[in-house]
Amino acid sequence: MIQAGETLSLIYRAVEELNEQLPPKDRLAAAPETPLLGDAGTLDSVQLVSLIVTTEELLLEVHGRHLSVADDRAFSRASSPFLTIGSFADYIDELLGEEDLG
Repeated sequence: MIQAGETLSLIYRAVEELNEQLPPKDRLAAAPETPLLGDAGTLDSVQLVSLIVTTEELLLEVHGRHLSVADDRAFSRASSPFLTIGSFADYIDELLGEEDLG
C-alpha cells in the first residue's frame, strides 16, 4: 500500500524529468496547485503523456504497482484529473484504493 504523500512525491520526480526537457519558462513547479491543463496549464498533449507515462513507470519501479492512468474513465469525467498536479495525485490514489479493495 502506498502511503499518503507518496503519490505526490512520485509525480514530483516525473515533473523533474519532464522539466529537463522543457525550456525554463515552461518548467513546472513541484506543488499540488500547479496547473497541467486548462487555461493556466502550460503542457501540450505530448508533454502531458510524457508526465503520465513517467509517473506510471515510477509507480511500477518503486512500488511494483502497474496502473493505467490515461484511460476512458479519466477522459470521460466532468472534471479532468489532469488539471493540476494535486488532482492527478488524487486520481491515482483513487485508482490505487479501488485496486486495493478489488
